[in-house]
Amino acid sequence: SGAAADDLSRAGAAVKARISNTVIKYGGNAMESEELKTGFARDIVLMKAVGINPVVVHGG
Repeated sequence: SGAAADDLSRAGAAVKARISNTVIKYGGNAMESEELKTGFARDIVLMKAVGINPVVVHGG
C-alpha cells in the first residue's frame, strides 16, 4: 500500500544498512489467490526499491 511504501522510504537508509538479503517462502494459498499474488509481487518490488534483495524460495 502507499502508506507502507512511504514508511519504508523514510526508513530506507536504516533498513538498507541492516538488511541486504532476505529469504521469503512463497507457496500455498499465496500461489493460488490472485489477490495474494498481486500483494506478494508488490511487496517484492517495494523491498527492491529500498535496497533489500529478496531471495524467493518455493514452499508448499
